[in-house]
Amino acid sequence: MTPTPSATVTASPSATLTASPSPSMFIPAFINGTVIKHVTREGIENVTVTAVCVTDATISYTAVAGADGSYSIGNVVDCEYNVTVPVEHLGDPVFTDPNVTVVITPDIRYGEADF
Repeated sequence: MTPTPSATVTASPSATLTASPSPSMFIPAFINGTVIKHVTREGIENVTVTAVCVTDATISYTAVAGADGSYSIGNVVDCEYNVTVPVEHLGDPVFTDPNVTVVITPDIRYGEADF
């Protein structure tokens, strides 16, 4: 009998792919709204809108209403905010209560405060 050559194939362990968690994406949060006159319901221009975090008053933002009374505060951090405007601006009283509460959370990225 003639010996038959044989070969043994040994496979190295296969590579294991491990998915690393993707970095968290920053989802910006906004507080938007409109400031309008009490009587005519027209926008009030140049009103300063202030948003102050209820739990940390060092976190605050301001915006100035545009010609149509609209404003936008962008990139706010998660917090419950007291959003305020003056009771009146240049003699024009605002339409509603000048204090509105807005809550921004990881799930709620948009708040609206109309005055």
